[in-house]
Amino acid sequence: MQPTEKPVLKELTPNPTLPTLFVDAVDINARTDGSMLVRLSCSLPEARQELGRFLMNASTVKAVIDLLCRVTNYYPTPPTATLVKEKP
Repeated sequence: MQPTEKPVLKELTPNPTLPTLFVDAVDINARTDGSMLVRLSCSLPEARQELGRFLMNASTVKAVIDLLCRVTNYYPTPPTATLVKEKP
């Protein structure tokens, strides 16, 4: 394989030992090295519990967001800019 060629990905093999998680919150934090920390959590009566943590590069996070938009047929618009009053 040439250095510029991307490897061909095989079909995803399911791992039956992984539990299926119910996630109702996603937090994404950008890091200074260009990667992003994605945290999944759920709300329980006693507290909010972290379920998983993933470190991904920004392009992978954007691809996940694009996939979610296509699957849900929901394409959010950028927030409108709010004016911040400057102090004199």
